Amino acid sequence: MKRELYICTKPLQYFNLKNTVGEGRDSFRILLVKDNFIDSYSFAQKIKKEEALWDEVVYADNTSDYYREIIKAKASTLYIDNDSSAFLALYSILLRKTVYVYEEGYGIYRKAVIKESIDKKKFRLYCLLGIGERIGNAAYLKGVFVYLPELYKQLFPDYKKEIKPFRQTFMQALQDNVSLLKSLSTGIEWLEDVKGESILLYLTTHHISDEILHFLHSEQTKYDRVYIKPHPHIKNIDKLDAFAGNIIRSNIMVEVLLLLLMENKNEVTVIHENSTAVLWFQDKMRICNMGKPVEEYNIVASYIREHVPS
Repeated sequence: MKRELYICTKPLQYFNLKNTVGEGRDSFRILLVKDNFIDSYSFAQKIKKEEALWDEVVYADNTSDYYREIIKAKASTLYIDNDSSAFLALYSILLRKTVYVYEEGYGIYRKAVIKESIDKKKFRLYCLLGIGERIGNAAYLKGVFVYLPELYKQLFPDYKKEIKPFRQTFMQALQDNVSLLKSLSTGIEWLEDVKGESILLYLTTHHISDEILHFLHSEQTKYDRVYIKPHPHIKNIDKLDAFAGNIIRSNIMVEVLLLLLMENKNEVTVIHENSTAVLWFQDKMRICNMGKPVEEYNIVASYIREHVPS
């Protein structure tokens, strides 16, 4: 039986990985959870206990263990969120692995996101390893899983690898899995008491914006509650001391949080900087993007508004 390795470094990735798995049972499935987000160990243990989807669930609490578990898995097929890893490139090329990248956010639709995020010396090394300018275009890849395959084809008409849709649309999968995803989340007991209120919610990126914090201070009296949801990869939140009682320190997926707030009849306003999470809720709540304009983000937002049923 072939072995497949599914790599997860944040809750959204787990949600998307589940959406790649077919109905049959023709492979030995290994889920690898890396300690890249709050309460990641608890998350992995709950999956091991509650999900029958995986034959094995392993946890890596540092980068060395992460690489070791990848090698130890001896998988013929890997599912990863990003193909810009030099280690994965060498590993996949030398051992002839089949590798798919799965969509994590709008970054997979950006034309040069890898090239724009690293220095020229590193990018030259990446080119030698067959890593492209953008996510999903490395030479060693078999293909990509995306939620918007037609848009992907429009943006990259010369793409020669496989373009696979997820099993379900994003919102279908969210509705079908919300109970499970809620049970996997920590620190959300307070949600049960938030009903029928006006809420201002700030979703941070990898960095916390002083400008947005100042905006929250000026606007907070207009709402019943103000919350800040730090990005899953943020470990240090000292900058948020002034909002100590308003910080959502939870591994809950943002999309699940938004869905639960809506189900409790709250009126939600979201402040963000080019968050993919809000794109699926554009017609359901007030959304204010305070991020720098990004062409591909606007293209994805428009496509979802015009072509994806709400």
